Formats: sequence, structure tokens, C-alpha cells
Amino acid sequence: MKDILLKNIEKVILTSLLVILAASAVYMITTMDRKKLVLITNDKGQTVPSKPVKSVEVEPAKLEEDKAQPYDSKGYIYCRSLDCNYLIHKSLPKCPWCDTDVKAPIDRDLTVDKDSDGDGITDGNESKYGLNPQDPSDAIMDEDIDGFSNIDEINYQTDLNDKEDHPSIINRCNLHSRIKVASYYPITLSNFAVNDEADKKTWDIYADIYTKRGVKSIFKRVNDKIDEIDYTITDVGKEDGREFLIIQKEGEEPVKIFSGRKRTVKSIDYILVDNINKKIVRFQINSHFELDGLGGSKEKYKAIKYDSSKKTMTVIDYKSKSKVEISVNPILDEPGKVKENSIDSLDRILE
Repeated sequence: MKDILLKNIEKVILTSLLVILAASAVYMITTMDRKKLVLITNDKGQTVPSKPVKSVEVEPAKLEEDKAQPYDSKGYIYCRSLDCNYLIHKSLPKCPWCDTDVKAPIDRDLTVDKDSDGDGITDGNESKYGLNPQDPSDAIMDEDIDGFSNIDEINYQTDLNDKEDHPSIINRCNLHSRIKVASYYPITLSNFAVNDEADKKTWDIYADIYTKRGVKSIFKRVNDKIDEIDYTITDVGKEDGREFLIIQKEGEEPVKIFSGRKRTVKSIDYILVDNINKKIVRFQINSHFELDGLGGSKEKYKAIKYDSSKKTMTVIDYKSKSKVEISVNPILDEPGKVKENSIDSLDRILE
């Protein structure tokens, strides 16, 4: 027998280990409390077992709305309960450890969003600014008499009780029905003196300009601006023995003028109607102009582009730091006038 055991010692040891392992497995299965296992869903959508802690009753006073969250939590947040310090996935409706709602309940008075009188101002804003939620006529009134209706001030988030706080005046302006007026001025290059052949910027240029006030002689150099006609001298030279001058207005084609010959150039003024002060404002492309508020304040603008197809002017509004398109119709109507909501004033075409 001893010889048989010695010859099969490896088989005996392996059999013994298998018996011990089987006995351990049976013990673990029979002693495990299955009721303590719960299933949760991880951030990958997989269902995995987890052993929860003992649930606790959490009082509302021990919850906080904005608990500091871990950096780069990848979908996990801290439970809102101050007594529970577990990380949970934000997609869960309740914390699996303490049964607290993951999201705080919304406590908001939905009546503030109602518009009882249908004037475009919510009941909440009507109450906030002292208006009547049952009177639709107060929407087109001008509470602070600054030239803008109450509803426009609310929409532009300005204070309808402060005369100095209102939408940009340009919104209450429009292009005149004529839109633009062109003035034509003849200009004659008299001659120029060449001071340095290689450097045209030193050449002395003499010319006569015929304006409404008569003939005016000018003395200029290259890159100088001719204020009388709003053109800039861009070049000067000789061609076939004749002296010439090239002038250009920003946004327009250059004009070439030979000495001794008149050449007519144009200057275009665009006309804006300021409906706040009932004034006419004239300006040119790439020029600045100001508008006066009823309270004495001034607002600055710059005209940058005229679209002849839409007949709209694009201006820079320095108050709102944005571009605004104006047409023959103002963006905002006068207080007391009903807005034509079916027509976009920016796309209207002048007949």
C-alpha cells in the first residue's frame, strides 16, 4: 500500500485540494445573505451587484441644493443629503444608499409666466413694473416718457421707469423716403511740383475744387484727404507727358483726373429721420453721427454699408456694441402705435 501511495502522491494531493475547494464553495453559498445584494446601473448602462449601507431617514433640513461636486466626475455627483457622502450617477432618480431624490424639487410660481391680458407682457413683469395685468393698453404706453413703449423696454431689458435707460435711439429711426442725396463737384488738377522724383509723398499738388460756395484752391500731398469732397489723394504721376491725380472715396472706385481738365466727382449724403426728436440727420458711408435722447444724452453711431437691393443701411451701434440694419421703417414704433408683427421691418423694400 505504501508503495502505491508513493507512486501516486501527486494525484492524492490534487484530490485533497479539490475536496477543500468544493467544501469552501458550499460554505460560502450556504452562508451568504442574498437579501443584502442590490443591483445598480453604472455609467455604461451595465447592471452590476452592489451591497448597500443601511438606509437612513433624511430630514429636508439636512439637504443642500448645490453641493460641491468632484472635478471631472464623468456623470457622478454627490448625494444631496448631508448625512450621505456617496457618489451616485446623476441619471438615477434616487440615491441607492439613502433614497434621497437626486434632483431638488422645482419650487416656482408658474403664474408669473401667464399673460392674462394678452399684451405681450407676462403677469410677473406687469406686477414688477407696476402695470395692470388686466389692462392690455399699458403695453404700448411710455411709462418714463423716453420715446419707447413699455413692452419694447421690457423686451430690450431696459428700465421702463428710468428715462435715461432705454433701447438704442437708432431703433426708433428710419431712412428718409429719398434715402440719399448726391452732390456733384467738379475738380481740376492745376499742376504739381516734383520735389523728389523717387518719393511721390513729397510732391506738391495744386488743384481747384468747384463747390456750392465757389472755387476753392487746395494744396495737398499724396495720402491727404480733401475734406470738401471727402476724397483722399491716393496717387499722382505723369502719363504721355500729362500730369494726373488719382483720388478715391472709401468704398468707391478711384477717380483719375488729368491736369487742366475738369472731372466731376460725387458726394452722397444719406438721410436719417430721428423720430425721437423729429429731426433729420445727414451722414455719409464710413462717417460717424450722433443722435440725441430726450434726456439730453447722446449716442454715437457709424454708417458702414448701404445695401441698394434691400435699401437698408448697416450702422455700428456703439451703445449696444452691435451692428443694426435700418430701413425706411423704424425697427420700433412710437409708443401708442400698434406694431405690425406680420412684417419684418428689416426686410421691407422701398417702393
